[in-house]
Amino acid sequence: MLSTSCSSGDDSKETEITLINKTSGNWTDNFGNSYTITGKSINIENKNIYKILTDGSNFIICKNGSNKASSANLYSKFVFTNISSNKLNYCQSFFDSPSQVFIENKVEPSVFNNLEAGCGGFLWSTMIRD
Repeated sequence: MLSTSCSSGDDSKETEITLINKTSGNWTDNFGNSYTITGKSINIENKNIYKILTDGSNFIICKNGSNKASSANLYSKFVFTNISSNKLNYCQSFFDSPSQVFIENKVEPSVFNNLEAGCGGFLWSTMIRD
């Protein structure tokens, strides 16, 4: 989990900025799909819901919803790059893994400096904040 401290003159108060904080909100990707990211889930098109289990400096690991036909109750990893307040790129580098531990023990396959084909041979998605 990425944490940074922001001081307001009172050293006893710190603000934690995580990937979840940076990405929470409503987004639309370059394919026209809508996303809602909260502290608890990633919801794609109001039908694919992923329960957030943990986040790191550039990734979120989730448990897939039971309604996801091909990968129900399995595990996914969403990786983010080029994050700004209104735009980011993401790759779902794992989508049908047997466990969170499985994902955590694998080398990240996505290539951050290749947005054209660095997501498993595919284009990274671009998301714009609604």
